[in-house]
Amino acid sequence: MDRKKVDFSREDTKAVKGIAVAMMLFHHLAGFAEQRSPVGFEGFKKGFLSKIDDNYITNIAVHCKLCVAIFFFLGGYGIYKQMSANKFSLTESIVGLYKRYWKIFLIFVPIAFIFFRRSEDVTYLSGRYNLREIPQYITTILSNFTMLSNTINMEWWFMKTYVCAIVLGTVFSRLLKKKNNFASELLIAFGTDILFRNLLPSLASNVPALKSLFGNFFYTSFFSEASAISPFFVGIVMAKYNGLIRLKEIISRVPFRFLIGLVGMPAVLWSRCYIYGEGLDCIYAVFFTVFVSLFLDGIKPLRKAISFVGKHSTNMWLIHAFYCYYFLEATKIVYCTRNVWIDFLILFAMSLVSSIIVELFYGLIGLITRKIKNIIENFKAKKAEFPYVPADCFSPVAETDTEKNIPADCFSSVAETDTEKEISAEDNITSSTKNNQ
Repeated sequence: MDRKKVDFSREDTKAVKGIAVAMMLFHHLAGFAEQRSPVGFEGFKKGFLSKIDDNYITNIAVHCKLCVAIFFFLGGYGIYKQMSANKFSLTESIVGLYKRYWKIFLIFVPIAFIFFRRSEDVTYLSGRYNLREIPQYITTILSNFTMLSNTINMEWWFMKTYVCAIVLGTVFSRLLKKKNNFASELLIAFGTDILFRNLLPSLASNVPALKSLFGNFFYTSFFSEASAISPFFVGIVMAKYNGLIRLKEIISRVPFRFLIGLVGMPAVLWSRCYIYGEGLDCIYAVFFTVFVSLFLDGIKPLRKAISFVGKHSTNMWLIHAFYCYYFLEATKIVYCTRNVWIDFLILFAMSLVSSIIVELFYGLIGLITRKIKNIIENFKAKKAEFPYVPADCFSPVAETDTEKNIPADCFSSVAETDTEKEISAEDNITSSTKNNQ
């Protein structure tokens, strides 16, 4: 196979995100149907896959949470690529993430508090927006607006964790900047998962002095979600050594790489379900990403379509839970058929269309803002072209004394009219005639 054809581009990243966000939607739709669905929902029917019972569907949906590790892995991969191109700024990355979050927040949170304050038919979420006192509203909105809390939408927990991942990932990459050993750096990245997922919680539960860690804001923010932070570190290491491209090169030596990708994706998910669970998410995320890329390499139109979904993946993640859990009328639409596959398509379509509308809305606001700005700048430019004219030039005067009352400097910057030129010429001729006489 030609080496030049093996690559992992930004379009590949978007395509993998497109698959990952679909997994997230399915995870929340079918993984918690009994706890979070609207009152009266009797569970999903078996649908057209009649031999697959509800427990199997639920199990697959629960393990679609692998998408979290995939998103964080791709985040670390992308940040290191920016660093290597000298295009990374920690401040700009965090501010950019907040801006994307606020775009959804400023639309959906007002809708939640205005129209869904009394959605008490939603068992799991009743009363979430029905706050009784103004201080509660202020505290809730400010804490969620700054990502310090996620009480408005429980699925927004990942935003704060992602900010922490960016900070820790930057430190991680700086510390290992001069180190050039792929195996040791990868082991360090895996080691952070063991440290924060297993070792520290075990010590904290057995050592009284460390029990306070569970209530510490910084510990819970930065280290409690090790299942997300560690894939971020692995993404940095894989980007540093072009690990994804190397893996694709190795697998591509085998014929029918398209089929390898097609079989590999469900194989990774099956392994997570029945072999080791989320403990190997750092590894599963890597191989799932490679298999998606291999599968889509041979189907360019499909990759383009899924990349479009990936472009909207963050918005869809932020939006979909409102339709799946929080907005009563929307949940009734999502669960209307009780066929898990059709309901998934409904949720997917609602989330994607909403994201497109949000982007069009802010695009329109941006266009209007630029138009107004251009009008103001043009007005200032035209105003600067005209000279300053003293105010007394426009004072009311008698018709016969006009020329006497207008200050001389009012004419200093004004060109003579044709009439004035003719009068001046006649005066010159008259003066000349008198002199000759």
